Amino acid sequence: MATKMRSDRALKVTNARILTGVYFGLLAVVFTLSLDATLFFLGFKQLIPLFEGTLLAMLVASVIGFIFGEKIIHAKPPFGRTVFYWGFLTTLCAIPFYSLGFLMFYLDTNPAFALTLNFHSLIDLYAKILVECFLLIGFWLAILTGLAALYLRAVLVYYIYDSSDE
Repeated sequence: MATKMRSDRALKVTNARILTGVYFGLLAVVFTLSLDATLFFLGFKQLIPLFEGTLLAMLVASVIGFIFGEKIIHAKPPFGRTVFYWGFLTTLCAIPFYSLGFLMFYLDTNPAFALTLNFHSLIDLYAKILVECFLLIGFWLAILTGLAALYLRAVLVYYIYDSSDE
């Protein structure tokens, strides 16, 4: 009895990079607003304005999602572990760029502090921000991003693909 091989419709998606970039950009907006609200209610001071932080997160997540979109959407079945690892890697690649943007916005918001820094202390400050980002949000955000990439590949792509046929 011959088994019929069913082709995976997700492999035919032509705009995988754009889809993934938009998806991760929207997730970054939701995550940033949720994190900012949680930290506000816990009594933490806002270091950069909410608009700049949200815009920065959306931009970085969209670009990194665009770069890794082809690998995530066009992963061949069984894709579970592969897609999760690509999603995990997107966060690890995005955090250094987000930290750099965070430092730029922070120095722009606090110009008196920026004037006291020399190049060496600026590099030290960036390293401290980078380490804190990895320690505070890096690992669990990477897990959430891996799960979000898995949801995108396993569920959302087929939903979008089927809705475009109607």
